[in-house]
Amino acid sequence: MLTLGLDIVKGNPLSRTSPPVYAVVIIDNNGKIVAETPEAPLNTVIRLCWDYSINRLGIDNIYELAPTSRDIARILALLPSHTEVYQVTIDNNTFVNLATQASKIGITLTSKPRPLQTAYICALLALNGIGMLIKGLERKTRVIVSRARSTGSGGSSTNRYVRGMRTAILRAVREIKTLLEKEKLDYDIVIRKSLGGLDSAIFTVYADSQTIRKLIKPYKGSDIRVIVKPVYTDIIVINNENDIKKKPLIIGIDPGIETGLAIIDLSLNVLTVESSKGLDRLDIINKIYQYGIPVLVAVDKNPPPESAKKLASMLGVQLYVPNESLDTETKEKLIEWLKKRKHVDIKITTTHERDALVSTLKAYKAYERKLVELEKKLLEMDLDVDIDEMKSMLLKGQSVSHVLEYAINKYLTNMMVKEPLYHDHEQDKSVEACNDLVQGLEMKIYELIKENEMLRQRLREIENKMENLVFEKRFNRVEQVYFELMRDREIAKLNEQIRQLQTITENLRNEVSKLSTERNRYLELLLAIVMKKVIIVPRIKSLAIHNIHSIKDFIAVSKIIVVDSDYLSYESINYLKRLRAIPVFDKCHQNLEQIFATEGIPIICGLGINRLDDKLAIIDVNELEEYLINAIIKLKSVKRPSSSITLEDLIKIISEYRNNAH
Repeated sequence: MLTLGLDIVKGNPLSRTSPPVYAVVIIDNNGKIVAETPEAPLNTVIRLCWDYSINRLGIDNIYELAPTSRDIARILALLPSHTEVYQVTIDNNTFVNLATQASKIGITLTSKPRPLQTAYICALLALNGIGMLIKGLERKTRVIVSRARSTGSGGSSTNRYVRGMRTAILRAVREIKTLLEKEKLDYDIVIRKSLGGLDSAIFTVYADSQTIRKLIKPYKGSDIRVIVKPVYTDIIVINNENDIKKKPLIIGIDPGIETGLAIIDLSLNVLTVESSKGLDRLDIINKIYQYGIPVLVAVDKNPPPESAKKLASMLGVQLYVPNESLDTETKEKLIEWLKKRKHVDIKITTTHERDALVSTLKAYKAYERKLVELEKKLLEMDLDVDIDEMKSMLLKGQSVSHVLEYAINKYLTNMMVKEPLYHDHEQDKSVEACNDLVQGLEMKIYELIKENEMLRQRLREIENKMENLVFEKRFNRVEQVYFELMRDREIAKLNEQIRQLQTITENLRNEVSKLSTERNRYLELLLAIVMKKVIIVPRIKSLAIHNIHSIKDFIAVSKIIVVDSDYLSYESINYLKRLRAIPVFDKCHQNLEQIFATEGIPIICGLGINRLDDKLAIIDVNELEEYLINAIIKLKSVKRPSSSITLEDLIKIISEYRNNAH
């Protein structure tokens, strides 16, 4: 076990022109100096941590590394994953001077030590586990798959080797994706494609690196390498004695372009209500852990948004979803209930903040009866336990009875430890006599621990070798895999071409069938025209003057015109008079018949019309003749003006029509 101590010599982490320089001392498990340097920049310190595989790093002020927690977290991410960082000047969450801490390991300081001496003392303190452990807050991990080495220019053999590496990377990426999806871990992936495979891939997995390393082992072979790297977003301080106690929280979330976030504790105290367009999941998680430990995530919609499910999964807590989405009236009632219950005035500026807050309130009310029942029973039983911890168990799905049994058992255990049933006074007298025996046993334990650690290290080395061999075997025969891959791709390409050609063929068949049907239809129509069964007449949308004028030559021949709508004007009626044409309508209202009758123009209504297209219609000859005679008879019964079509005109029209038809 090697420990590194450092102390700033000159410079300032805030300065760009004068960056900090550190005194560095590396010691072994017995406190013997292995290496030291009086002045080393930060990049050298990080390199030394890797070169010596440092287990612990001691420093008297963590902010000598960087000015902000986020920057410190980035530096921690550059250290080996097994390196523990201690701020040796914190004791029980309180800052103490270095001299006080040094006295705990038998070092007395009468004056301010030099930087190298300070670095040595920091290393000794960290070696003995004195101080506070500083860890990076990691909520995601990067898995990088890339080539094991770069390739230069070369001939066909080099190209074959490059293709083999790309194929191996592709296979590794597929296997990693399968492992992550099997464990239902949320991830993003960025890949660099190339001919025959992949050049590299970067997975961003939303889980800590320890979890990921259980699934994906770092690896470096002849073709590819796999790197598992934590992404630290902040730092947390861990007390060696007891971690700082934090409240259990209910989290309300209203995801969207603008995300609403609300946090309450189990006593219904509103800790924060806010909304922002820039909140992603990691920002939300960082904000949550500033207030306490999440035990429940809640939403106001059913079904819940996918991002809310992912947030609950990342936090490892249940997601509360109401039976149905909450309406505005219910939300306002919940806000008023909270104001009356806690006698507070809550400032809400957006609907996203309101929806996030009512989500927490709805979730709280769903558990309120059980929470009140549990608290009441704990108070009645006068159990000295952490009520918030018991409530957290309830929100995590435990029953009231199970939580009570846990509380009773915990209380009894603490009571047994604090109040032993008897005190052996004779044993006190023999304490000094047992000191030698205890010291001997402690030495034996220490030797066994060292031996155990050596055996564990040996076991880890053997396991790593086995894993490397298995991994190497998995990616051998790369060339064969490449040809299989190219063959499968070519087959898939040909199958796709076949499918496209089949689709084109089917479309052409349908088109031919459609054209054949149209051809038969036109042949039948032509035959009917030749046999004088039907005639083709012009068709217009309405009796607008421009519509009539556009087909006046056709009307002059046919004398019949099919009209779709009953729109007309005085000019169009006069135009029809001049053309001696008879309009045909699907339906005629009484006013329309009267208007044409007044002007002495016969009209045909209700005749079956087969519309050929926008400009032509087909009419049965026999039906037309019958309707035409009825129109003439109806017109004769109405008094006509002198300028109307006379009976002789109608007879002439019928004669012309018959001549055209026959």
